[in-house]
Amino acid sequence: MRINKRPLRPCKHSGCNALTDKGYCELHKADDKPWFKQNEPKRIRGRASQERRKRIAERDGYKCQICGIATAKGIADHKMPLAFGGKDVEDQMQWLCFDCNQIKTQEESKMGKG
Repeated sequence: MRINKRPLRPCKHSGCNALTDKGYCELHKADDKPWFKQNEPKRIRGRASQERRKRIAERDGYKCQICGIATAKGIADHKMPLAFGGKDVEDQMQWLCFDCNQIKTQEESKMGKG
């Protein structure tokens, strides 16, 4: 006898009538988190992130890739934002000064709001 706290319901995937106690059946469970990309590498955190930031700064000569100003306190920025489908890899990153990063972020925010 099956004892379950949640009643069985149809899968949330359009046209699927499989019954499940979760939102999606086993066949469509990838639809549960469409923003989660199975084949994407994990985001780099901590010391590895600091080391990557240093490599990007050295690669770009500590110069902002937009205005050309030299800055040691720049930001390792994603050329294509992750929210827009960009990759979290070094060749898709650039060194930006604080001001250019702020302007770029504001422009991307406006694009996201449509």
